[in-house]
Amino acid sequence: MGLGVVGLGVLDFSGLFKIYQGLWPGADNLALVLNVLSGFSLGASSIALFARVGGGVYTKATDVGADLVGKVEADIPEDHLLNPATIADNVGDVAGMGADLFESYVGSIIETMVLGAFIITPDFNGLGTVYLLLVLAAVGILMSILGNFLCESKRWR
Repeated sequence: MGLGVVGLGVLDFSGLFKIYQGLWPGADNLALVLNVLSGFSLGASSIALFARVGGGVYTKATDVGADLVGKVEADIPEDHLLNPATIADNVGDVAGMGADLFESYVGSIIETMVLGAFIITPDFNGLGTVYLLLVLAAVGILMSILGNFLCESKRWR
């Protein structure tokens, strides 16, 4: 979930940055481009708000259902694998956390792009620090994927 959300976030704001740089090229229009991208960050925050609230209602309802069915009727623990309500409970938790992750990741990257825009570099038409942040985000995703392949875990039994 984390790699998917972060990967889509990087793809979204780097694609939008490329499109807006095509519309308003050069370092002179960088403030305008970053203002428009800040609107994308605001949209991510509002989507996260609604997804978290909706996911919270869904999670609470399924948590109560898991408690009632598991503890009272079936006499099994609340988070037991045989209790089907725990699957819905976990889906609600993952969806809410994914929305929070998307919002905070997009916000932090766009904030650092704004800060990087104040550091003028002669490379890449004065956009070297902004491109550096996009490259660091992409390399971070690739290193996370590599790290997942290097980790070893036990199989479910």
